[in-house]
Amino acid sequence: SGISEVEEFSEKFPRIAKKIFFIPSYRGTHKSFREVPSKLYEPAEADLQNALDILYFIRERAGYEHIIKMINDFLNWYGLEDIRTLPAPEKRYEVVMRDTKLNIDVNISQIGFGLNQLLPMMILLSYYPEESLVLIEQPELHMHPRMQVEFAELLPEIVKRKRHQILIETHSEHIIFGLLNLIAKKELDVSDINVFYVRKEEKAAKCEKLEVTEEGTVKEGLPEFFEADIDILVEWMRAVSEG
Repeated sequence: SGISEVEEFSEKFPRIAKKIFFIPSYRGTHKSFREVPSKLYEPAEADLQNALDILYFIRERAGYEHIIKMINDFLNWYGLEDIRTLPAPEKRYEVVMRDTKLNIDVNISQIGFGLNQLLPMMILLSYYPEESLVLIEQPELHMHPRMQVEFAELLPEIVKRKRHQILIETHSEHIIFGLLNLIAKKELDVSDINVFYVRKEEKAAKCEKLEVTEEGTVKEGLPEFFEADIDILVEWMRAVSEG
């Protein structure tokens, strides 16, 4: 009956809620050193501001080796490895990793602002319990286009390892094209992704599900999504041809 279903949901909801997480947009950090944290944050307390503090605690602790490996595997995409924390004066610490091309250690403040922003997000995605629902707000902010595509290419690997469901709010055509390209190359199954388009109307916002094909295209197209890019491209081409 309806009542029994409500009761069943009420019993399950607290357990479900423990695996729902929100990652807001983030500007990264310019700090070379951080204060030593007083505790290891639980997943429910974890956020982008304390992600590096979580790394500080789990780096040398037994039971977290798989998380550190996942973070290092992510860094390998960018020519980095062996992330770790080192003590610094005045009860502080620094996060360093190895630059495989230069064969030197680099501080987190030296790895570029886009990657600096992306790393705490990857720490959280690795740290959250398996089969979590993770909502990510505009991850593309402060990332250059190539890194946005690489972020999209990383998502299936994260889902494969942690079995997360990831819901992304984005204005980035690069993230969408990155995922569509994986489908076109048969590296991602079309059933593993849903695209929802939110259109602002006069008195409300309308959300519609778009059909993604096995060829890696969106059947309905993406109306209005790329209009600004197309308009400026046409304007630029016209100016060049007339010049």
